[in-house]
Amino acid sequence: MTDQVETEGKISTNSSVDLTVVIIRLDASDRALVASALSLYIVETRRQPGNRNVDLCVSAAVPSVFVVIEKWTSTEAHQTHFDSVLTSNLAEACRGALRSAPIFDVLESISAHDLS
Repeated sequence: MTDQVETEGKISTNSSVDLTVVIIRLDASDRALVASALSLYIVETRRQPGNRNVDLCVSAAVPSVFVVIEKWTSTEAHQTHFDSVLTSNLAEACRGALRSAPIFDVLESISAHDLS
């Protein structure tokens, strides 16, 4: 991914910007409990080192499905978060409140130049 950075009035191109996107899909059997656990998780995740953004969405087609979209400065930052107490606390809070195991997908950014 290419990023433009302005330093001392000059714009330079930085082609080493790393972005890791994580998508977590949770199908709740107890929607209120999962929503409460995710609310706390979202607030705390935004404070984590390396977190660029985190959004909580609900499926328009299947209202019991929550989707968390996280953006991290690096795979390492995400892995540190994934291994943290915060993530363990979310798993524990959702125990027995999901129809199935959560689905995690980790995506790495690429540019159009990478496709050619």
